[in-house]
Amino acid sequence: MAFGLKKIILVFPILFCFLLMPFSALGEVPTREIVIELSNFRLYLYQDGVKIGDYPVAIGAIANPTPVGETKVVSRVLYPTYYPRDWGKKGLSPVPPGPDNPVGTRWLGLSWPNYGIHGTNNPGSIGKAVSDGCIRMFNKDVEELFEMVRIGTPVRIVQKTEESPPPQEQEEKLNPEVNPGLFRVQVGAFENKNNALREQGKLKVAGYTAEIYSDGLFHVCLEGHYSWLDAKLLQFELERLGFNVFIKFYKEK
Repeated sequence: MAFGLKKIILVFPILFCFLLMPFSALGEVPTREIVIELSNFRLYLYQDGVKIGDYPVAIGAIANPTPVGETKVVSRVLYPTYYPRDWGKKGLSPVPPGPDNPVGTRWLGLSWPNYGIHGTNNPGSIGKAVSDGCIRMFNKDVEELFEMVRIGTPVRIVQKTEESPPPQEQEEKLNPEVNPGLFRVQVGAFENKNNALREQGKLKVAGYTAEIYSDGLFHVCLEGHYSWLDAKLLQFELERLGFNVFIKFYKEK
């Protein structure tokens, strides 16, 4: 009996010290978030609000823009196989891992269907609006990012962040002299229709009429199609009201 009591007396101080240890010492996973800034072709990794990663990326082409909104990482794949869009219907074959694989050496799948953050076999495309909507990175960069994020890591895609310089590079790529036509003004893409309806309601309160269309995500767009100048003016007005706005190419005039 005395021996058992001695064990309890010895163990209790150790247990008490263990309970007082900070969670970080016990292996608590830090809070990390990916923020992708379309206007300046950058991907940032934040840990507990502090920027710990900054990478150049390629984004969606004007015909297939990367949506703005909030999503998360749902899959992590080493040396992925690439499946071309509608590859079965078009009689195309998947591309196995290797130097010819368009998605490079890593794939971080997002909760938005068919969207992901991945590497590339075309490093010259980084810094340009050329993808089908996914986020491309240099292979060495996505390999580094891959090790620092986990399934469930939140991903926030924005047109620009508050501290960023003017998005001159994207303005040149979306210049109407290069890409004349009509444009749509998009105010977010959402996985949940209720969130899209909420954004639509906020726009109505602000005096704007918006419609929702779905392609797997629920996109909120102002009604109508605009010239480049009119679309830019609307973007300026809406961003002053706190909306996250993307100008999406619609069609040639």
